[in-house]
Amino acid sequence: IFEVNDSLSMQSYHAALAEAAIQYHLQDEEMKRRDAEVLFNYFLIALCVLVLLAIISISIFRYVKKQNILKKTLSAELEEAQKKIESLREAKEKDSQDLQDDTSNLKELYQRAEYIMEHYESYTDPAYDINILAQQIFSNRTYTSTAINQISGMNFRTWIGRYRIAHAKRILMAMPDIKMEYLASQCGFENRVSLYRQFKSLEGMSPLEWLKGKQDSGDCITKSL
Repeated sequence: IFEVNDSLSMQSYHAALAEAAIQYHLQDEEMKRRDAEVLFNYFLIALCVLVLLAIISISIFRYVKKQNILKKTLSAELEEAQKKIESLREAKEKDSQDLQDDTSNLKELYQRAEYIMEHYESYTDPAYDINILAQQIFSNRTYTSTAINQISGMNFRTWIGRYRIAHAKRILMAMPDIKMEYLASQCGFENRVSLYRQFKSLEGMSPLEWLKGKQDSGDCITKSL
């Protein structure tokens, strides 16, 4: 009996030991699986961080590159403008004090004024006047006014008004449906009333009447943007 009991106990012991080994093995496998999941999650997080850093780096690189290009462009434009200013200053130093009586000098002064108008479109500023123009061409109000009067046959107000009206025509041809208030502000007029008054004074008609004539003749082919 004792031998049988010992035998049964030994079998139970071995069975329990085998069961424990199986449970330990299962728990070990479960822990390994969890560890693998944790490592995989860490890997995904690290990958996302790297991708985000790459995107940020590329964005910064592009921004810096764009700023450098813009800086170079502005520097080149500033250098070119400086050369033109120096050229005008040298021309002023070359002029004598008898600009008022010298027709050739007045013509040169007028050409400077035309250059300012055509290349910088200063007339689009409603506050722009003959005093500012005189400073830009390195002269004074008297000489500038004399040059404009003698060469163009117009006073300063009418002279700059022609540039503003010409600018208004170009805008009207490109944008027929533009609001008159916005057109006036873009051409250097204080309001639409000033635009209409100057336009009718020079063209004998309102801006809309002029535009309609161009559309009827087929000259205005560009629709509003």
